[in-house]
Formats: sequence, C-alpha cells, structure tokens
Amino acid sequence: MRTALVIGTGLIGTSAALALAGRGVVVHLADHDPEQARTAAALGAGTDEAPEGPVDLAIIAAPPAHVAGVLADAMRRGVARGYLDVASVKGGPRRELEALGLDLSSYIGTHPMSGREKSGPLAASVWSVSVASIRGGTSQRWMTPSLAWTNTRAIPTPACSAENTIAAQRASK
Repeated sequence: MRTALVIGTGLIGTSAALALAGRGVVVHLADHDPEQARTAAALGAGTDEAPEGPVDLAIIAAPPAHVAGVLADAMRRGVARGYLDVASVKGGPRRELEALGLDLSSYIGTHPMSGREKSGPLAASVWSVSVASIRGGTSQRWMTPSLAWTNTRAIPTPACSAENTIAAQRASK
C-alpha cells in the first residue's frame, strides 16, 4: 500500500494516519472541520491536500452515526480502491450501506480498540490503535485493510459483528 485517504482526523483517524505516514505511506487527510485536518497534518500525519486520483485505501474515521453517509459519498466519488471504517458499531452502518445498494466488495468494517478516553488529533499517538476487529469475508477480501492495520502495528482479528461487540466490552473493562 502506497497511498491512503483518512476521512476524519480525530484520535483514531490521526493515530492511523501517523502510523501509516511513519511507514512511508502517502496519507491524505480530510475532515468536516478543515482546521482538524490541518492540525493532524502539522503533527506529521499526512497532507490536508486532496489526492489527485484514487488512493489505495480510504479509512473512514467518522462518528458511527455518520459512517454510512461518509462512506457512501467516498465510494460514489471513487476516491479509493479499498475502504474501511473504524466505527465501534458494525451492524447499523453495514445495513445502511446495503440499503443504499452500494457494491460493498471493496469495503470492510474494522474496530480499532485503544483504551484511551480522549479525542481529537492532539490526543493521537502512533501506538493508539492496538486491535482491529474485521468483519467476515475471505482472507483475500480483508487483505488490504489487514495490511493497513499491520502498518500501524495493530493485530488484525477477524470477527463478526457480535464477536466485535463482545471484544469491545472485554477491552473496556
């Protein structure tokens, strides 16, 4: 993977971007608040300039209630060859995307768990992302997202939506 677009530059988005940029991936940053993207860029997480064409992977780091809309917009614009989200919930966003009739063959839902209760790009750390729970599919289907998280030193763990919920409950205790 050589290029990525991180949409949402809070704690998780900026953490993923910092880790990817630290591994030589060219990272583009976008946020509904341009100042947050500029802050993440100033921290070394990438550039707040839009990519010139499709990137290898788009990471949607929006709040769970907005994931489906942000992801659908990115997919319709064709900003990437592969897509993943980092929302803590999997079922709702996936159902919304399916209802929109989008081709989800290039998408996988993930759930990084870091155990930190802070937010924003200034709370980010290369070490914040520790586990990615990946929803279903063949190993080929989740290879690109898995490689993205491996670049952040995360441990990709295949899981269905229910297994993700159980893991999240255990991690937050």
